[in-house]
Amino acid sequence: MEEHSPKLPEAEGIETPPDWMMKKIMRLSPEQQKMMRLLFGLEDGRRRTMQEVADEFGVTRERVRMVWDIVRTRPCCCCFTHYWERCMRQLDE
Repeated sequence: MEEHSPKLPEAEGIETPPDWMMKKIMRLSPEQQKMMRLLFGLEDGRRRTMQEVADEFGVTRERVRMVWDIVRTRPCCCCFTHYWERCMRQLDE
């Protein structure tokens, strides 16, 4: 995993974030699944920026942000926001 993609600590008896995230991501549309996998680095351990995801999909960064807003407000996926914020705080440290 690259330096800018820190792992969150694992708690005993609790699934690691990528495990529980993958279960929730499976409930999304194929486009949303792929975008979330790239944003969170679940495919190769490297998180992408919204611009990088937009470039890969051939859409605007705003479209990726809109998908993120839709996904994070879904009841099954609202915990993504908390995970995302923790990841971003770790990058700032």
